[in-house]
Amino acid sequence: METPKQLKDTSFSTNNSDNNETLEELERFIGRSLETSFIDGLSTSSISLSSSQNNIIEQLKQRLEKLEEIHELKFKHENEIKNLKQNFQKLTEENNELKAENDQKINFLEEKIKKGLQKIKSENENKIKSLKQEIQQLKSGNDRRPGQVEELTGERNEIRELENNYDDLFKRYETIREHCVRLKNSEKELKNSLAEEATKYEELKDIADSQLHQANLEIQKIKKEHEENTLGLKYRLKMKETYIQTLNLTIQGKDNQIDELNKLVEELMEKKGISGDGDDPEDGGSMLSTISYEW
Repeated sequence: METPKQLKDTSFSTNNSDNNETLEELERFIGRSLETSFIDGLSTSSISLSSSQNNIIEQLKQRLEKLEEIHELKFKHENEIKNLKQNFQKLTEENNELKAENDQKINFLEEKIKKGLQKIKSENENKIKSLKQEIQQLKSGNDRRPGQVEELTGERNEIRELENNYDDLFKRYETIREHCVRLKNSEKELKNSLAEEATKYEELKDIADSQLHQANLEIQKIKKEHEENTLGLKYRLKMKETYIQTLNLTIQGKDNQIDELNKLVEELMEKKGISGDGDDPEDGGSMLSTISYEW
């Protein structure tokens, strides 16, 4: 799996290669313009062009750095969103597990208490019924033997003990019920916390989407400006090259004119028999120097 740094390098590889090719092309144009600028006036204009191109190249480098910062921010937001998703999913799973466990415990306790109460109730009803029958028989027969009275007293004590046990069991049931209520309240609080986390997640997701949208717009704008600047530089360099070629052709034409004038002067000197070795202003050497100076 690629790291955010590797993903960023991959996403920038194409743009950086294109930008590097553009920069190398500009540097080659600048080098050619400096090599061909052997005339003083042309050299000055080429140097000023090189300075403006260097400024534009520097601006393009700064924009590329800005694009890298924007992509780093984008990966940071994506990682935050991913972590929030994982935390939200983890909380949801824990909530579901806790809810299932609590429901299972509550159902088990309720079933156990229900069975115990039914059993105690059934036993008490049977004993009370049998005692009532025995008391009724004793009353009808007027037979109050001491053994039977003691037996009835013991059974009455057992009934009271059973009632006390029933009260204890009921108190335990109330305690368990309160515990179940607390568990349900905890479950509600956990659900509210999950809802708040989900709301925060959606808000952060909206903010990240908005920032990513703005970053994409900024990237498109910078790419468009970069393309326009590159086209403008190519156009200006093409015009300068054309201007240099025109000057070279003009220089060649002037050289040809000078050669032709030199030939004409030599022919005139030969016809008139004038020597070119003296210091007379009218001799051929002075005429050539005058013509060259005027040009």
